[in-house]
Amino acid sequence: DENVGVEALGLGAEDYLLKDQLDRRMLVMSMRHAIERRRIRNERDLTMQSIQKTAKALGLATPDGLVDLETVLVHLQQEATKRVEAQKVLRESEQRFRTIVETFPGLIWIMPDEKSINFSYISERVVDFFGYARQLFLDGTISLEDIIYEEDCGKLLIAIQEAVADRKPFLMEVRCRRADSGIIWIQNAGAGVFENDKLKYIIGTTLDVTERKTLEKRILDAGEQERRRVGADLHETLGQILTG
Repeated sequence: DENVGVEALGLGAEDYLLKDQLDRRMLVMSMRHAIERRRIRNERDLTMQSIQKTAKALGLATPDGLVDLETVLVHLQQEATKRVEAQKVLRESEQRFRTIVETFPGLIWIMPDEKSINFSYISERVVDFFGYARQLFLDGTISLEDIIYEEDCGKLLIAIQEAVADRKPFLMEVRCRRADSGIIWIQNAGAGVFENDKLKYIIGTTLDVTERKTLEKRILDAGEQERRRVGADLHETLGQILTG
């Protein structure tokens, strides 16, 4: 009877059916409930196993393997809070870096190694410098080696490799050909970033120094012209003295 069924539930049974109320609908409903209870029990067991494994890994389980669920949940909440804070710090750091990149008058770039002058990152201003789309540098369609004057390229690559080997920064000015065939002088400065005695990447900057180089050449040319003029005057004066 129903009293026996209730008593059975108290002793651990999951359900009961009364013979005088048994029909197809009740039987199907009871089977569905039994299947759902089994699914919930399996999920619970898997969750508890995962919690126990996590607790052991974190050193929160007792020597006999028992787990204080509240302690584990508190620890996981603390770890989640730390992760959220770390993500916030990372976002703020990324924002600061983005601001620096956007306001910096030159290029900021990252090279994966010292073997070639290719970029794993380069700032948007690269198109203003060379006339080529940024993506062309990132996907390897164009490298800096393709547009640097050949005699300058070898010197720059050696400077980078020596700087990495000596763990010192490098600074070098080279000539490049723009997409419109114009010439641009650039100043490259950078240094390797190491972790556990291994090179992670090379980070650096590039400035357009074309205007300064042009001015320097004008000054040198003017100095050369003045030297020639003075030389000619001296030659003429000496000639007059000798013929006098």
